[in-house]
Amino acid sequence: MVRPKVSTPPARGTAPDVHYRAVQLDAGRLMPIEVRLGRRLLRTIPADSDEGLALLASGRVEIVPFRDWERGGEH
Repeated sequence: MVRPKVSTPPARGTAPDVHYRAVQLDAGRLMPIEVRLGRRLLRTIPADSDEGLALLASGRVEIVPFRDWERGGEH
């Protein structure tokens, strides 16, 4: 009999692996901040909103130059 694989749920109190990323255009303007869980896009946040500015100030947002994003697609 083949036993099914059982995934172990994350331990209580551990935060999910959420990443924040924004593409910076050549003119310096930022596109909306992407909130991702792994490869899944959860939502976008306008970079100039209160929440977006707070995330940028905290240093948690990865800024990707447009030319790098354009070459590699998913970074």
